[in-house]
Amino acid sequence: MEKGIQARGELARDRLPLLAGLGLTWLLTVLKLPFGLAPAGLAWAGAWNLAGLPGGRFLLIAAYGFRIGWRLVNFPAGWGSLPLLLVFYRKKPGSTRGKALLFYLLLFVVNFYFIFRRGGQAFVLRELGEVAAVALLAWLLAPGLQRSGEQRRVATWAPIGTDRAGLAFGLMALLLYLTLSQLTLWTNEWWQLELNYCYLFFLLMVAGSGTQSGLAPALGLVFILAEVTLGQVKPGLLFWIGGSSLLPLLIPLKGKGRIVLAVILSGAVGAVFLWGTNNLWSLLAQAILAMLLYLAIPAKKLARWSQIFTGKVNAGEKPKVDEGRFLWAENLNRLREMGILFQEMATAFAADQPKEEETYKEELHDLFQELAEANCLACPKYALCWQERFYHTYQELFTVFSWAELGVEVKSTHLKGSLAKECVKKEALLQTVNLLMEQERTTHYWRRRFTEAKYFLARRLAGVAEVLTKMAATGDGRMEDPLTIQGKLGKTLRKAGVSGAKVSLFPARPEGGARLLVEKKTCAGVQECRLVVAPLLSTALGQQLAVTHWECGRDGKGKCLFALGPEPVYAVDSAVVQLAKPGNEVSGDSQRMRMIGDHLFLCLLSDGMGVGTAAARISQTAVGLMDEMLAVGFKKKFALESLNDLLLLATPEEDFATLDLLLFDRLSGEIELYKVGSAPTYVKKGREVQVIRSTSLPVGIVPKVEPEYYRDFLDDGDLVVMVSDGASNLGTLGDDWLLKALKRAGVSAAEPLSQYLAELAKIEAGGEINDDLTILVLQIKAVTTALD
Repeated sequence: MEKGIQARGELARDRLPLLAGLGLTWLLTVLKLPFGLAPAGLAWAGAWNLAGLPGGRFLLIAAYGFRIGWRLVNFPAGWGSLPLLLVFYRKKPGSTRGKALLFYLLLFVVNFYFIFRRGGQAFVLRELGEVAAVALLAWLLAPGLQRSGEQRRVATWAPIGTDRAGLAFGLMALLLYLTLSQLTLWTNEWWQLELNYCYLFFLLMVAGSGTQSGLAPALGLVFILAEVTLGQVKPGLLFWIGGSSLLPLLIPLKGKGRIVLAVILSGAVGAVFLWGTNNLWSLLAQAILAMLLYLAIPAKKLARWSQIFTGKVNAGEKPKVDEGRFLWAENLNRLREMGILFQEMATAFAADQPKEEETYKEELHDLFQELAEANCLACPKYALCWQERFYHTYQELFTVFSWAELGVEVKSTHLKGSLAKECVKKEALLQTVNLLMEQERTTHYWRRRFTEAKYFLARRLAGVAEVLTKMAATGDGRMEDPLTIQGKLGKTLRKAGVSGAKVSLFPARPEGGARLLVEKKTCAGVQECRLVVAPLLSTALGQQLAVTHWECGRDGKGKCLFALGPEPVYAVDSAVVQLAKPGNEVSGDSQRMRMIGDHLFLCLLSDGMGVGTAAARISQTAVGLMDEMLAVGFKKKFALESLNDLLLLATPEEDFATLDLLLFDRLSGEIELYKVGSAPTYVKKGREVQVIRSTSLPVGIVPKVEPEYYRDFLDDGDLVVMVSDGASNLGTLGDDWLLKALKRAGVSAAEPLSQYLAELAKIEAGGEINDDLTILVLQIKAVTTALD
């Protein structure tokens, strides 16, 4: 009993797809292509058989009947496709009946040769065209139908567009739209009942509901091309279709409201262009019907369709979608697009300017023209000066303009030659020259400022593009599972010359991520783990790593074993002493310390020109801008160049500032120091003190900044002392009191050392400091971590 019920249920499930296939076969037969071809219905039936779906014989007979119209006349349309349909029937998945297929192919050739010899050349050509179209369409549609059959059995789908099945679904959607475009259900002089646009808008709304952001625009483009192919090019309609597919990406709403609002907004604009046309009301009615159908479908069903057509989903299980990885990939793609946009903007702003020589000639010609029009046209000696003696007049006026260009107010004593003797309007002529040159200097100044600002903007946009592209590239690396890249990391180390390197994941701590365990041959104590392996793996993984524990092979073990992880190895203690010049409430020095990310310590010190509020303003600007640019992710050299350009543009007067930029990596112990016109910096390692001086000009003076660069590795107990000019300029000429003090100082902690140096500075100054003074001390401390 139960088996009988189950059999009837399976029979019903098989009949429903067959009835749907029969209906689509009839509908697609309506589609007529040029030259009387109608291959869609026959191709659908052929694809059904190629996919191995049940009921193929019945569908082939029905398709052929629909094509010939169930009437037997001489050479009915579609007659030439009969042998091809038989081939489809015999050519099922897994079929190897080559003899039968060869027999039908010979029958196909003999039939057409007989018809061709009897004068049916036009008929044969048309039928051959239809046979080719049927074969091509059936071959393209078969993978989609085969995927449908597999889904009914194992419920597994691949994403649309990733294989031939995706192409088949898209082609089917286009064929249905073309078919409905040729199908009119009812018409009169005011109304025309069709369903093609209802189908179009419904499909666009369903596609726009999914997470596949490019699916709806792609379908919209296909439908627009179909409209152009059908010769129905109406700007309002094309805007309606395009807007319905693109606006959902821009409207900041969620759910169905976003899709419906996109169709309504684009439809409102399209209706303005279509007003007065015959089919406007039919279009509106079809769009409303599509929206009602869309709203009637449950949101879960729409999500289900989206999942089926955009990813692998089991129909019997709740879909498992890694939304985090999808959103990560989506955001990375947007970062790349933004990087390309900023690069294009930079290219546009950096367009070539006219050569200075050509511009100068044009400006000089304009000056002579204005001078002549203002003073010489009404003069009775115009012909003498500007025609008979043109060369002499030009040379004499050029000399006058040269004096005026140097900033000299020209007078009658600057006129030489014939103009000095015969010009009847000397005073007016000279006044005009002075006025024109003053205007020209003002114009040239602002033109130069505009050009500088333009090229500054171009360089900054290019820098932003580089940062965005780098962020996207780093994010791509983070999407990959670390478990899958252990072999790649080991290979990277071995290619770099690290002998016997093997990389594996180490169990993660509860408060942190997984760490890497590296085994390699001993390096005889040259710290290959810290100086070579850690930078290489940091670059490969796109995140900073440090050696957190090690068992050195130089102890006789023959191999080194160490762990790499993001735990900080060092901490930084800091202390600052800042004194304003007597009589000023505000110091012109500015300093800032902060962390960039989890491991990079930033310290900035700037001394503005002069003292007091004005100096504080420029130094605070320098420190604040540099801080924000580095925090965003700009490269150090690029940030320095940007700061220099900004100060040049923002301060017309001669404002400038010194700058010390220090970055300390708490993972590796690496220190980087950039000095621009600043006082010396002191690095103390034990009893040894190293002095780093700067010979470059401060920022904001010249267009190109050339900082002094210092790089080193610091360890536990090392000190860095940064000072402003108010401290370094104390003492006798050629005597570095700070260097002597640091060499003999027994104090090693940051706070006591800063106070000690401040008291010494007062002594060196004789009790009164005549400039703003800042002493900043950084002490490096090791953080103990163990491999547990």
